[in-house]
Amino acid sequence: MSKQQASSMMKNRPSRLSMEGYIYNADKVLDVALHPQTHKAETQKLLQECVGVAILSCVHAGALITAHYGTGVLMAKKKTTSDKIEWSAPSAVMTVGYSMGALAGGKVDSVLIFIMNDETLRDFMTKPQTRMGLDVALAAGRRGGTANVGLEAESKGTVSVALTNGAFVGASIQIGTLEPQHVQNERFYSISKLTAKTILMSSNIAEVPPESQVPDLHRKLNLLADGLTWVPSPEDVDRSSHFLKQAEDASRHFVQVDLQ
Repeated sequence: MSKQQASSMMKNRPSRLSMEGYIYNADKVLDVALHPQTHKAETQKLLQECVGVAILSCVHAGALITAHYGTGVLMAKKKTTSDKIEWSAPSAVMTVGYSMGALAGGKVDSVLIFIMNDETLRDFMTKPQTRMGLDVALAAGRRGGTANVGLEAESKGTVSVALTNGAFVGASIQIGTLEPQHVQNERFYSISKLTAKTILMSSNIAEVPPESQVPDLHRKLNLLADGLTWVPSPEDVDRSSHFLKQAEDASRHFVQVDLQ
């Protein structure tokens, strides 16, 4: 995939002020992961074996010392007797931090963090996770991606796959945190004092609002788990535009409510 093509897939991102925006950005991450030219074969096995996944869209900017900020969603596999993978409702998450290294410019990373055991999933649901890892220049000769094992959680039970469309060169050390966003969860599900654990583990409590983009996330995760690739059709582009407007409207509404 060319840089221009990747940039086209990543543009028109909504404000990161609403859960609808978190979900929209996560859906775009899956679009990149599913594209034939950026698809990574290992994601199929990881999705089949993991107990949960975090989908993040992160923005980096700066030189030498760079800041990163990202949002996304965390989902867990449901315990079922069916061979078909079923996913929980999403919980909002955010990552912030900084990097040090020979970097210049700005980029947007699409990151999938596969959570490989129940202990690590519980950690992700209940407390901030410190991240310290080597960030190689993903755009340089590696088909837009790299994999790091066990960098995101204290119990080391994760594998991450990152994709980028930016122009960073060199390498850096990343330090940051990944933590649940309870305010966004409460707003999206209209339930006060709602925890990430309740969303992921109690399917009868946090119901996904109708006409949300969550079913698209579930469908695309299962396409990845089946080892398939996918390119949006014109109808899919129109559908995405609808959810982009939904996310922008939600962000404006939440800003107005906060200002009152």
